[in-house]
Amino acid sequence: MSHPLGGTPTIGLFDSSGTAHSGNALRGLVRAAAEFGLSTTVYAHPSVIPAPPRPDLTWNDVEGPSQTNEPESRRRHRELLIAAMTDFGPGPGRVFCDLGLDRTLGSRGPAIPADAHVVFVGHRVGALDRRPVRWHRRFNRNRSSNRAVLRQLGTAGARFVVHTEPVGARFADFVPADHVTRLGWPVASRHEPTLGPGWRPDVSDRMVLLAGSVRLEKGYEQFLRAAHELSGYDRLVVMGRVPKLLQDAFRDADPRVDFWDRWLTEDEYHQAFSTAALVAVPYVEHYAKFGTMSSVLLDALAHGRPALVAEPLAYLLPSDYAGAVVTDATDEAALSRGLASALADLDRLEAAAMGDGRRFIAEHHTYEAYLVGLARAGGIEIA
Repeated sequence: MSHPLGGTPTIGLFDSSGTAHSGNALRGLVRAAAEFGLSTTVYAHPSVIPAPPRPDLTWNDVEGPSQTNEPESRRRHRELLIAAMTDFGPGPGRVFCDLGLDRTLGSRGPAIPADAHVVFVGHRVGALDRRPVRWHRRFNRNRSSNRAVLRQLGTAGARFVVHTEPVGARFADFVPADHVTRLGWPVASRHEPTLGPGWRPDVSDRMVLLAGSVRLEKGYEQFLRAAHELSGYDRLVVMGRVPKLLQDAFRDADPRVDFWDRWLTEDEYHQAFSTAALVAVPYVEHYAKFGTMSSVLLDALAHGRPALVAEPLAYLLPSDYAGAVVTDATDEAALSRGLASALADLDRLEAAAMGDGRRFIAEHHTYEAYLVGLARAGGIEIA
């Protein structure tokens, strides 16, 4: 496939810290680019292991700061981005994608060049509406500064990709609305076996899964207290790293609670979803107010798993979706009622999730669809 102006269409993917898009997503995008015949240049943290070497893939190990809370870290991130953009040379048929606009806003981005062939991916609006706690007092004006950076990038003609309606609406306050594209966060390839008609989960008991890193806004502690009195499940697995205080509070109180307290491999992560009878997403309103996408919820749908979903995240579900119980998560009693309701109706929930849930992922949340959207936002039509 050649671009109308000549040459092979090329996409650049920048994620210097390795945290803007997950390593799985970045590798999935690289594979999708190969499938569509794009030449791909990646600027990413060395921890994101590249795909096997291919003639159409250039991989640059770029180790940026893990956070941008300090002036030196912000400067370093900005320098890495500008260097990568200069090296790549965006233009007709060459789309450069900064996969972490949230971080770039904090890096004092007015010095960053941009045009219609540069795409910035924004994951949430916190950088626009609140002050990061650890920033120095003299940067307390960051909210207005970040808005100014966003306006500057929009005025320069940059394009923006978001994942949720709240983020898209907020961005449209500062940049042209027709420069903002909403794409579904990618969690699977369209060729993923779990999305195929013959795939079946391997559920051997009534295991409830709390997946993802443990943070206050995810409501895990309250959920564990709510689940303690119920008898409708066999195990409650908490994946990922778990704070010691949370472990100490529940490990001995309920032998059904299993804290894994470690980072998981990609295979272990998918195996956990494949064996879960129910995936719980009890996140509190604070998590949803900035428009953050929940990859855990999407992975539950991708594996056809029944889900218990807090009301603030219900808008992320397919319309009229019957594979989840939506519950009030503001108190333990409401959570307990919601969990009991889901456990009592697992067969019906699973039937809907295996059908409508997986179909929704295949249509809206694949690496291939996301790659097509990124390229199109920057001016390349590949499908």
